[in-house]
Amino acid sequence: MGNSTENTLTSLPSCHNFNGLENAANLNYQKTVDLFIGAACDEETQTISRLALRWHKIYLSSALLSTKEKEETTIALKPHSLTGTAEVILAVCKSMGWKEIGFIHSEETKYNVHAIYDILSEHVDELKINVFLQTDGHTNTYTILHSTRVIFSFLTIKHLGTFIKTLKEKAERPLEYPIVHIDFNKTTPQSIYDTLDNLAYEETNPITVARLRKLHKHVSILYNIHDDQTRMEAFAKKA
Repeated sequence: MGNSTENTLTSLPSCHNFNGLENAANLNYQKTVDLFIGAACDEETQTISRLALRWHKIYLSSALLSTKEKEETTIALKPHSLTGTAEVILAVCKSMGWKEIGFIHSEETKYNVHAIYDILSEHVDELKINVFLQTDGHTNTYTILHSTRVIFSFLTIKHLGTFIKTLKEKAERPLEYPIVHIDFNKTTPQSIYDTLDNLAYEETNPITVARLRKLHKHVSILYNIHDDQTRMEAFAKKA
């Protein structure tokens, strides 16, 4: 047998009250580690990326932010779940014959959407994304409604409910806008529809409530079941 090199893996917690920053410093100065792996949260990734550059250490990160904002010594790993979601979106569009679509997102989901957008940008010959805008349901809606007919929503449920209200008020034929909502929180479809209907009930006019609920039924829900750890474990046991 040839010479073997023994490596040590030290694991410390992160992503809780920024404890990853302190533990990264401990690993660098006390353990003198060769590289860092993690943390998988955006709140700490950018700072650790800068520290790793200063310390001349490699930093492997699967955090969404690291695909967009990183230093030279940071290697960004795109999560498989986002690649899978992008592939599902592409498959849905092919099945429906959609060549041009729009992405709308909330502040809370922007890093997920940017990663998916980057993946789909490699398929411009198959799919064109005409709209890529952030909205709270009110902002940018004129551009959205006049630039695309097929809308993929990466909004929070509250923002989605507000956007549907705006769609009802501003669009001449709101039912002509297919909306596919991408859920990253693993919320059940029924819970999403119930939340949307509860937002509709805030309206005092019963006719408005009925019209909003009708629009809610035309929203399709999509999420990647491979992100669901329980289902993945069950599938593994079957195998």
